[in-house]
Amino acid sequence: TRHLIDLRKGISLMRSKPDFEVFVQLLLAHNGFEVSPNRLIKGRCVEHEVDAIARKEGVTYFVEAKHHENYHTPTGLDESRIARAVLEDVVEGFSLGRNDLKIDRAMIVTNTRYSEHASRYGECRNILQIGWSSPMNFDLLGMIEEKKLYPLSCLRGLRNEVKEKLGNAGIVLMRQLIEKNSDSLIKRAGLSQIVIEEIVEKTRLVMQNL
Repeated sequence: TRHLIDLRKGISLMRSKPDFEVFVQLLLAHNGFEVSPNRLIKGRCVEHEVDAIARKEGVTYFVEAKHHENYHTPTGLDESRIARAVLEDVVEGFSLGRNDLKIDRAMIVTNTRYSEHASRYGECRNILQIGWSSPMNFDLLGMIEEKKLYPLSCLRGLRNEVKEKLGNAGIVLMRQLIEKNSDSLIKRAGLSQIVIEEIVEKTRLVMQNL
């Protein structure tokens, strides 16, 4: 795929919200998780906004999507410590009857690697930390390539204004463009028939070669 699209660069060009958050939700949904989007959970002390709730094999995770514009920037220890603190607070909130959602684990998904400290802490605290090339057999790159979940932001020549309108309509994957009918796309994204047809055709050509 690398000669056709620059995957790392494409993901780094996404907006953190809502594009990368929706992208993570879709990745997890296509990889066996039951996913519900952003929500507030009452902890013992305060409310916490989480980027998704994901369930798989009887385990419920709250998800933190951590996006970096510079894909060389490692995701550090702070993210892992915050995730641990949120988990403790919402678990205590559940036990006190302040929320009705029993969370078992924290999950962080990022488009970069984790620092050594973050990796060690996450492993020690049982946080599922999904990065560009880790953990083995469940890394971000592998999830994308196995199911061909390529982000729309990898399409060359796509104007920012168009990309943002599609992102605001929840359309962040190339395959979403070629799976949905163009009438519903035009309605949701507020784009003209001509623009949609051009993007869909371009996407089809790229996807055929990936």
